[in-house]
Amino acid sequence: SASDILLVTRDEQLYGETLIDVAWEYNLPVQVSYEIPLEQTRLGGWLKLLLEVIRDNFPFEATAKLLSHPLAKYMSAEMWSSAREVHPQGLTAWQESGIDLSLLDFNDSHHRNVWINRLLDILARWDVLEKAKSWAREIVAYYRLQSGLRELSKPERQKLSKQAFINEINEILALLTIPAQPGRGGIELHCPTSILGTNYAYVFVLGC
Repeated sequence: SASDILLVTRDEQLYGETLIDVAWEYNLPVQVSYEIPLEQTRLGGWLKLLLEVIRDNFPFEATAKLLSHPLAKYMSAEMWSSAREVHPQGLTAWQESGIDLSLLDFNDSHHRNVWINRLLDILARWDVLEKAKSWAREIVAYYRLQSGLRELSKPERQKLSKQAFINEINEILALLTIPAQPGRGGIELHCPTSILGTNYAYVFVLGC
């Protein structure tokens, strides 16, 4: 029974991702309990890339990565072929190559709620949630981000520069956390101090 078995390590995050991958490959029920910041999820990585593209005025490589990311899939094969030929730099150049990125055209200063609504609009119109449904963790990350953005929208009438807004989004991506593996059940992974006073028939110590 999974409830009779325990995995123990001094560093859960060091082993966690590998353990999740191996458990998936061999169809083993394993449950890790630690949390990770949003910036370590696919959604967080895509958002940091989005902010970089907006901040640096749509450089070719970063913009191409953003548009071809699994959570965006914004470019068709024809669009990608055309973009590779001309290597567009800047919003105007991307528009001229036939790729409409006007939704990402952020001005220098807006009220806080306007910035947040624009970001939520990008997530909605690019169907990020739908594309995230292949990964339970990314779904949890999406809803955690939404609740964090709602809090960040106050006070609504406060004005922020584009750079100040980017800084705040990067901060919440580092501060907000979600479970590394959403769900319940399976063989649990814990650090030694979290199992004091418990009793298990079989204990496997990773990294010993």
